Amino acid sequence: MRRAGNTEAEAAAYFCVGVTYDNMGKYEDAIKGYSKFLKLSREINDKVGECLAYNCMGMCKVREKGAREAGAGCMVIFGLDSYPSLLLTPPSLPPSNFFR
Repeated sequence: MRRAGNTEAEAAAYFCVGVTYDNMGKYEDAIKGYSKFLKLSREINDKVGECLAYNCMGMCKVREKGAREAGAGCMVIFGLDSYPSLLLTPPSLPPSNFFR
């Protein structure tokens, strides 16, 4: 149950948790924060937030495992079968509320 009822603020908080762990080199914890950010971004239909979450999780894997190993497994690890559809979305994506 959410106390504040503000999903955008909750998503931003989880993004910040991910960034904090990322900066500390705790990549698995960072991915957990980014995953919660991704889930909430999907709930509020924030496509920019979704892309940001996927990018951050992928970069954590690159830093943790190296580019070659991470690149080979990211599509499977994060279930990115639908990710290319995000890239095919027209450039007129709705503005993200995340950075407001």
